[in-house]
Amino acid sequence: MHSSNTQGQPSRGDRHIPVFMIDLLSRSEESAVVVLCTADWVGSSDMFLDFLHEEVADKAQISVVDIEAHPDVKRYLSIEKLPTTLILKNRHILDRIEGVISRRKIKERLQDCT
Repeated sequence: MHSSNTQGQPSRGDRHIPVFMIDLLSRSEESAVVVLCTADWVGSSDMFLDFLHEEVADKAQISVVDIEAHPDVKRYLSIEKLPTTLILKNRHILDRIEGVISRRKIKERLQDCT
């Protein structure tokens, strides 16, 4: 259960839920959301994003989070490796993929969640 801090913002334990994350979780009620957490300096992210658009655009919403622009999301999700891909559905994180893995494995994991 989520609690609120003194400013009325939702929190999970002592970690405040970033507004950006609240939006993604809300969108996941309508359909699955695939979130690519990356940064400008991560070279593999552009190719991976193209792959996501090819494979899941008809099954899920795709969102990109620049963790350098959103350090609160990085802290909240404890992101240590880039890229990190999250699959959200019904306000829950169903899967978390850290780093680069093969296209075949990604397809399998996406099929299981979308």
